[in-house]
Amino acid sequence: DGRGRFTQVVGTVAVTAALLPTDGEAVTIGQGRFTPTEVRDAYRSGMTGTHYTFEIPVQVELPPPEAGKPVPTATVRVEFTDGLTGQTLTAERSIALR
Repeated sequence: DGRGRFTQVVGTVAVTAALLPTDGEAVTIGQGRFTPTEVRDAYRSGMTGTHYTFEIPVQVELPPPEAGKPVPTATVRVEFTDGLTGQTLTAERSIALR
């Protein structure tokens, strides 16, 4: 590319973080949309490998930790829409909130 790197992805990214309780409605705690320019700028390469880093603000109030209770988790969903083909690729992962 114009920055001397191998050709990266070109497209948009949408990120959503949500709490998915078993006994209630899902609650979105953070989300972000990234333009092709922001996706290009999110590219990272170094000793830990090559990846894209996206940061979204997350707002959630958690109760104090209690012994024996599981650590609360959020489900993060990332959708990449390819700028050339229009194809959408999706990935989800649960992450601990503490």
